[in-house]
Amino acid sequence: MAYNPNIPQATDTLNSSQGDLLANFMAIQTLIDVNHYDFASANQGKHMFVTMPVQTQSPGTALGEMALFTMNDGSGTPQLWLQAQNQASAGPAVNFTTYNTTLANGGTNLPSGIVLKWGQGTTTGGVQAVTFTTAFPTALLCIQGTLATTAGAAGAGSNLRIYSYTRTGFSVNTGANAAYCWFAIGY
Repeated sequence: MAYNPNIPQATDTLNSSQGDLLANFMAIQTLIDVNHYDFASANQGKHMFVTMPVQTQSPGTALGEMALFTMNDGSGTPQLWLQAQNQASAGPAVNFTTYNTTLANGGTNLPSGIVLKWGQGTTTGGVQAVTFTTAFPTALLCIQGTLATTAGAAGAGSNLRIYSYTRTGFSVNTGANAAYCWFAIGY
């Protein structure tokens, strides 16, 4: 029997509603048994862990509250999201468990909304454009680069310049054929 919020009624006697009251207590116990410590535990009232069904959109929040929920990322993988206060349903939320790592390029989102991206490349001399796999949502704050040569490697450029950077990518010049690494921070 499912929980019945309409018991007892003012006209009910204990004898007539006892079965319904017992069924309600059993329904409450069934609810508590999912991811919670039992009433008799020293940890009563606490979660053992939290499971959340995947949402199709951010839930929306009122002033003075936040929402923590799961929703699929662009690849269909469930991720953990945080929505700030006073947001509409399907409003902005921060995905802070998505990461993308490959051998050369990757990125991650931090709970604060900061986005980190990194990568590797090789120039053939002159200016080379690099496009991020995904653009920074709002802005690229800083990008750093360094030459990535092995000890004694010949032909490496003597310097590395990064310029013309935007939220979608940047340009790099090493002055000669050279491998390089980069790291970018934005939001």
